[in-house]
Amino acid sequence: MKKFKKNRKEIIPIVISILLVLLMVVMRIVINEKINTMIIDTKENKEILTKYNKLLDNIKNNMEEISNSNPEFNRTYNWNTYKLKLDNDAQSQYNWAIMRLSDCYLYYRTNDFTNTDFIRKFKSYDKISKKKFNEIMLSYDESLNYCYEGFASTFYYVDYEEPYVKPYADNYDVKELELFVKPIVVNYIEKRNKWYKPKNYNELLNEEYYRVSLLNNLTEYLKIKYEKENQ
Repeated sequence: MKKFKKNRKEIIPIVISILLVLLMVVMRIVINEKINTMIIDTKENKEILTKYNKLLDNIKNNMEEISNSNPEFNRTYNWNTYKLKLDNDAQSQYNWAIMRLSDCYLYYRTNDFTNTDFIRKFKSYDKISKKKFNEIMLSYDESLNYCYEGFASTFYYVDYEEPYVKPYADNYDVKELELFVKPIVVNYIEKRNKWYKPKNYNELLNEEYYRVSLLNNLTEYLKIKYEKENQ
């Protein structure tokens, strides 16, 4: 009996030590998982995503009201000219704005381009490892360039060393248009110069929401101008 009590006294510290080690291992696993995992399905992310999708819906509705389509274009959305009739030089610039918006809407809402809607790539995830997130985001800057570079190359001489844009022509007829195009170009140049990539899903959502809001502002301006001239 005495021997059993002695053994018990020796075993208890060993058991406690093992339990402590196991607890530390579990805690380390939990902490590492938390550090290396980002949560996709959060209330904040859902709210931003809802606003993001509403803006894209509004862009589509505006474009269908103010734009003509070219049935010869073999793609889902083919808005290519502004319905409002303007002087020749101004008409050309506004038509280019319509085409660039059409390119960007394709970027965000269709499969006409390959894997360009990065928000949609996370639709099936509630959470994701940071490693997997970074793998998905590898081509992010290359993909977004197609949409936004179109605005820069169409409307501005672009200095890629500084976030600076200079209009091609000092044309009063397109001064208002430039007010809404310039923020799109400046954002593109700033991100390009920094080789920008979002560090997590929330940052990606906020960045894409901001960019879409700039596109939406441009369509709102075009819609107001169109409706005003047709009263």
